[in-house]
Amino acid sequence: MAKYKEYTIDDLNLESEIKTKIDNKEYPLAVFLAYSAIECLTQKIILMTAKEIDADKANRINKIRLPQSAIFLYYQGEIKVEILEDIEKLISKRHEYAHYFIKRYLSKKAYKLDTVCKLYRKIFRLYKKHLESK
Repeated sequence: MAKYKEYTIDDLNLESEIKTKIDNKEYPLAVFLAYSAIECLTQKIILMTAKEIDADKANRINKIRLPQSAIFLYYQGEIKVEILEDIEKLISKRHEYAHYFIKRYLSKKAYKLDTVCKLYRKIFRLYKKHLESK
């Protein structure tokens, strides 16, 4: 039976991938990649610190999600501003958690989450301008 390599955020070098999408003005794809990276990193942080944080807090962090239907609207080529704003609210919450974990555990994954959240905010501003200029 063939063995499959399990990829991590670091293997895929998502940060530079997202930056490339921004440079090419491929905002919907950049939004999707950034959101996926944020979900994945948050999961890893929760798993890593599961012993230190209570189950209730982990559960609350985990519940901050966007409906799949909203995420996959990017396939239509555009993401509506209202959906971007919904994602923006969620990312703000995740950003708060990144700072909490950086202060508490000095975790590399928390720093990476912080970076991707900042990248998302940059995409958000650029994409919003792009939509408004149409």
